[in-house]
Amino acid sequence: DVCSSDLKNGVKKAKSLIGEGFFDAAFLFLWSLLEGMMRRHSIQKAIPIERLGGLSLINHLYSQGEMTREQFHECKDLFSIRNRVAHGYQDTHMGEGCHRLLNLVLILTSEWT
Repeated sequence: DVCSSDLKNGVKKAKSLIGEGFFDAAFLFLWSLLEGMMRRHSIQKAIPIERLGGLSLINHLYSQGEMTREQFHECKDLFSIRNRVAHGYQDTHMGEGCHRLLNLVLILTSEWT
């Protein structure tokens, strides 16, 4: 459950990690913020999510009209980066991925709060 002040603090921490070049850590931290946001938004909108995993949650929110097509595709693309990073693979474009994920978190925050 990600509340507004936790989210603001989380974004601040992620920006700090990005600024220090800790892209893998920043990306995984931002992903956890995003997934927490998606779960909280689903609960607030009374969208049943039970034990859906990350990709199923993304698909479900999109099918319920809670994401635009562009947000949906961005989220799915970022999910594949998340999987690579979480399993220890290197990504030479991780800085760009962090900025894309940060942007998505900020956009969805403004739309969902």
